[in-house]
Amino acid sequence: MKVLSPRVVWLAIRELGLRAILEYGWYRIELRSGLLRRRTRPSRWEERPLRTWLREQTRGERVLPQRERFLFRPAAELSAELADLPAGTARKSEEEANEILAGRWQLFGGPPIQLGFPPDWGRPPLADNNPKIIPLNRHWTQYELNGEVDYRTLWEPARFGWCFGLGRAYRLTGETRYRDGFFTLLDSWLAANPPNLGPHWASGQEVALRILALIFGYFVFGPLAPEREEQILVAIAAHADRIPATLGYARAQRNNHLLSEAVGLYSAGLLFAEFDNAHRWKALGRRWLVYALEDQVFEDGGYIQHSTNYQRLALAAGLWAARLAKLHDEPLPLASLQALARMTQFLNALADPRNGRVPNLGHNDGSNLLPLSSCEAADYRPLLQAASLALLGLPAFENGPWDELALWLGIPVSRSKAGVVRPSVNDYPEAGIYLLHSEHSRGVLRCAQFVSRPSHSDQLHLDLWWHGHNLARDPGSYRYTGELGPALAAARAHNGVLVDGREPMDRAGRFLWLGWSSARFLARTQEGPMEALAAEHTVSGVTHRRSVVHTGDDLWVVIDELLGQGFHHGQVIWTLPDWEWELDVRELALEGEPGRVVLMIEPDQASLGLYRAGKRLAGEAMIQRAEQFGWWSPTYGTKEAALSLVIRIQGELPARLATWWRLGSEGLAGLALAYTQDQLAF
Repeated sequence: MKVLSPRVVWLAIRELGLRAILEYGWYRIELRSGLLRRRTRPSRWEERPLRTWLREQTRGERVLPQRERFLFRPAAELSAELADLPAGTARKSEEEANEILAGRWQLFGGPPIQLGFPPDWGRPPLADNNPKIIPLNRHWTQYELNGEVDYRTLWEPARFGWCFGLGRAYRLTGETRYRDGFFTLLDSWLAANPPNLGPHWASGQEVALRILALIFGYFVFGPLAPEREEQILVAIAAHADRIPATLGYARAQRNNHLLSEAVGLYSAGLLFAEFDNAHRWKALGRRWLVYALEDQVFEDGGYIQHSTNYQRLALAAGLWAARLAKLHDEPLPLASLQALARMTQFLNALADPRNGRVPNLGHNDGSNLLPLSSCEAADYRPLLQAASLALLGLPAFENGPWDELALWLGIPVSRSKAGVVRPSVNDYPEAGIYLLHSEHSRGVLRCAQFVSRPSHSDQLHLDLWWHGHNLARDPGSYRYTGELGPALAAARAHNGVLVDGREPMDRAGRFLWLGWSSARFLARTQEGPMEALAAEHTVSGVTHRRSVVHTGDDLWVVIDELLGQGFHHGQVIWTLPDWEWELDVRELALEGEPGRVVLMIEPDQASLGLYRAGKRLAGEAMIQRAEQFGWWSPTYGTKEAALSLVIRIQGELPARLATWWRLGSEGLAGLALAYTQDQLAF
């Protein structure tokens, strides 16, 4: 057992809060003492038929929830609405469903891989050198989730995302083979995973996400034969029964675990009132759903986890619950709906309207809770269109294939040329996000005053986008196990400055940073076509001040200053797309689809090195562990080659380094920038 130092204990109490520490500590006591094992006893599916889950007065009757009170309209109406989507929607839906039936799975929205139909539910996909099959016959408390096994990859097929893909194809085409495929997979999973046995029952969040998929399957493939209806209802009941035992752990995490588990409980209790525990599940779920939304969403719309992917998961879960609550005449409180609206506006501000992509900030485990459109997984437009229509009253985008999710959620989609909702706010101080815009390019600066657990160590990281292409990019997460994933989460992998090779925060666990560092936003100013902002971050007595300036679409300048005393060195890294390149003494030229990009580095004394896929391509060798550079991860478990430009300056402070970005033209020369008394001047 690892012994924690007094400093780590003190930082954890100070930064996470005593309540969270005590709730997590009690969970560990329940886990080790066997209390959780006794409270979640294993059973075989046949030991608890449907009648044992029902209220006494309804036993012997069929459970028939009112189908008109679910999200989407009856089959004929829904099919007509789906038929009105852009041409090719049905074809793409069939292609995706056919891939599933062929045993090829798009895990985390990545490229399809062969897993089989059905897959082996105990074999972790994407295992590099560990094809070990995980036994599924032990109680869920007996699995060490923080060990070497990447359970996130094992859990992905068991989130039942295939239910949405097969359900879409079934409703769009009417072909029964998609319904048959759903039941083939469901039969296989249930046979391999009796209640509370195996790692698929270890996470309350995974259990809750399966509830939503099972509910969707119940309605999209219905009406069902009595034996099939009973099978799904028993599965929903067993899953809902598992969640309350570990809600304390979810509360201690104070993140999307609590929110998604609450939505799962609320949905099961609301839709299936005949269950004996339905009232309890519904009340418990609604209580913690309302609490989570009001606790976890910042006033500016940012999310407590500092992760765009997890914010999408939270918004999707909250929108699902809000729609169900409204349809059942018990709408969520105004404060909860306002929290969801703020999240929507924040993500709208980050999403590129050309392709729906957002900066890859924070943890990205590839979660896409409601994959109900033909858009790629990285496209946030389906969720943002549905959420904007439901919560803001106007669409976020013109009509397109991203309208489909709204239809599945029963949200009317107008075909008129009504105006769209485009955010006008650029400063999100609680989320730690500051935006700069021009017509075809934009910058996103991280500058956070942390009041909740940081996701990545990414202070003063800069994302730069041009014509929808992510030029300066966040390297992503890759995996939560191994070496590369944790390396990508560190400051040295982000587009910032590392002073003297020191990480500004302490890595205390797979998902835990302590000794939170805070940055300070200094100023924003505009003069004619030029706009700039500045922020700073102090580590061990050295202040890194970053100023970002743009003059329209052609020229961006990033000025990094190290302020303090003594001899120090600073390392700047830019993670770039894997384009054709040419490195001169102080210039890196890139050639890609939108055009030519040139990075010019000042001063002359700066040292440059260029890396790709873990190897140095050109320039000086300045870093250790080169195998960790030259990568980026668009989604969980996927790594792709990128270019990493590493720049180093050293000397007596103060020191200054400038990166000039010329986009598509020669840009401008001779720009001077001064910072005095909280004012930026050109």
